[in-house]
Amino acid sequence: PASRYLAALLAMALLMVYTSAIAINLMRGRRRIDCGCLGPALRQELSPWLLGRNALLLLLGGVALWPITVRDWGWHDHLITVLASVALLLLYVAANTLIAYLPQYTQLREKLK
Repeated sequence: PASRYLAALLAMALLMVYTSAIAINLMRGRRRIDCGCLGPALRQELSPWLLGRNALLLLLGGVALWPITVRDWGWHDHLITVLASVALLLLYVAANTLIAYLPQYTQLREKLK
């Protein structure tokens, strides 16, 4: 259990460093920087949405710090865990893609006015 707490704290600390870097660059007006969140597949500029996304990820990381209760798992527990993990992953990818395309959508909407 101690290694779980250490891993959660280190992951949250790393995410805080990235979140701080995004916040500092946004305050300086540097939005055209690619955050690298989606790799080379899609350029994603810095935005306040990334700060919100990272705040949610920090909250989720905090769940790993909660004390655990030990009980036997049935097949349904494993199924729910897998399905919930897939659903969360798909929601994360969808939200991240929407955040990445937001500047292009805004430009297109301005052109159509």
